[in-house]
Amino acid sequence: MNLQRFLGLVAAAAVLGAGIALALPVGLHAVDRVGQPIGCGTGFLPDFDTATELDGLNRAQHLAGGPAFALSDYRAQCAAVIDRRRATALVVAVTGAFIGLSALLARRSEHSRATEPAGDQAHHTWMGAQGFADEIGARPTQPILKEAVRQQIRRHHHAAAG
Repeated sequence: MNLQRFLGLVAAAAVLGAGIALALPVGLHAVDRVGQPIGCGTGFLPDFDTATELDGLNRAQHLAGGPAFALSDYRAQCAAVIDRRRATALVVAVTGAFIGLSALLARRSEHSRATEPAGDQAHHTWMGAQGFADEIGARPTQPILKEAVRQQIRRHHHAAAG
């Protein structure tokens, strides 16, 4: 498995994991009057009803019974937990998407370099100009070189015969 495919899998896992994390229920490390954990909903659909209800009950007991009953702010705690979950999932998803796009672009770039033939391409103007200059430079010198070689051979034959 090459690096781009591995990074693509990591990116997909990060984005999928962030989505799953937002879909899982979130709760506080506190319980209600019957011992059930206080739920806050999910990252996608927060539900502060239970927390708000318990805050109301605690406030009523505090007002009726005095300082023996502590006030609670479960709704704010739920909001903070949901915000942390969303922020973490967002960072993971964006990082995964960035890694995935980078891997995809690197793979496409590598693929286009591997399948592109060398030579004169319309989008490589420097290649076409260089190839044209090489052809112009080579053509006039070919007859000159051939003529010079013929003269050298003639001289060589005359010197050997004489």
